[in-house]
Amino acid sequence: MRYYELLSLFSAQQTDEDIAGLVERVKGIVTGAGGEIAREVELGKYRLTYPIGKTRHASYRLFVFKSEPANVKAIEEKLRLTPDVVRSEISKATEAALTRRYALMQYEEPLIERGDRERERDDTRYRQQRRDTRQPVVATVARPTTPAAAPLSTEELEKQIDKILDDKTI
Repeated sequence: MRYYELLSLFSAQQTDEDIAGLVERVKGIVTGAGGEIAREVELGKYRLTYPIGKTRHASYRLFVFKSEPANVKAIEEKLRLTPDVVRSEISKATEAALTRRYALMQYEEPLIERGDRERERDDTRYRQQRRDTRQPVVATVARPTTPAAAPLSTEELEKQIDKILDDKTI
């Protein structure tokens, strides 16, 4: 037999008595599938990071139980079909889970200065505007242009060659 951790989320809209009944129901599901509950930890009520269905707050309970690996699938299946359990997760654990200290931390949005948020928003708008107004780029090749010279006669060409040779500037 192996140790497993079962984290269950119950709707925070239920009363403490209702949650106690759900806890007993979850224990019954685990023991009914051949498992043994070794430890139960109430982690508290917290706001969910994102809503699950219409639930925004949940009561977290952690169960450490011992079971055969083949029975875990049956436990997951029954918990998934239980309507009052908002979410549940089973993971492998060690014997250390029996004495480990568990605590949840509430999610806190990262602190960003107001100026940074405005700058991010402005940058996003600017990028979107550039994306919307972008024109297709047409590749053009710049070729050097030379003025059209009048055709030279043979005599004029010889004179220019003689002039260049006399100057000896090459």
